[in-house]
Amino acid sequence: MRTALVTGSEGFIGRHVRQSLERDGYAVFACDLRERVYPGDCRDVFRHEIDGCRLTFDLVVHCAALVNGRETIDGNPATVAAYNLQLDAAMFEWALRARPGRIVYLSSSAAYPVRLQGGGSFGTARPLMEGRPGLPHLADQTYGYVKAVGERLAVEVRAAGVPVTVVRPFSGYGADQDGCYPFPAMIARALARKSPFDVWGDGRQVRDFVHVDDICAAVLA
Repeated sequence: MRTALVTGSEGFIGRHVRQSLERDGYAVFACDLRERVYPGDCRDVFRHEIDGCRLTFDLVVHCAALVNGRETIDGNPATVAAYNLQLDAAMFEWALRARPGRIVYLSSSAAYPVRLQGGGSFGTARPLMEGRPGLPHLADQTYGYVKAVGERLAVEVRAAGVPVTVVRPFSGYGADQDGCYPFPAMIARALARKSPFDVWGDGRQVRDFVHVDDICAAVLA
């Protein structure tokens, strides 16, 4: 039976990835600090393995991250950076020792420079970091910076012989998403018949909303 580790398994993307893998026949080892699926967060899993216990996984999907919408990203940038850097560093350090079959690293559209997130830049799925060392400071807040650094770490770990795939989801949505994200927040305002109907920005911005099932299908592909 194929085995998979899903970090952040109770987050919005993580729990859907976990369910998709289970439906696909994987034996899934799930860890998430919030739900205590594993006794501790994913850093404890990786630390345990580094200290001598070996668990072998055919696939690792690294979804663990502190996000919680724009309020957290903009309001607690130092906490977001410190915590997410620790998660990614622990995972990649472990991967170099444990050599799983494949890693999928969940990045973010926030890794792109903010200037590429507005009108006129559609369809530009550009590579990040490679040959452009000054790029990360242009990313969207510290959350985007850490994701850009994570992508660079993925390049180095891949060069060391561990297969790593980077996926950058854009504005995921789904029926069970937390209300701090745009899609459910706008639905709640519509149901409450808010007038005026508040949106972020000037009303001319465009976002690519992608259903979480499609994100999971891309990850598995």
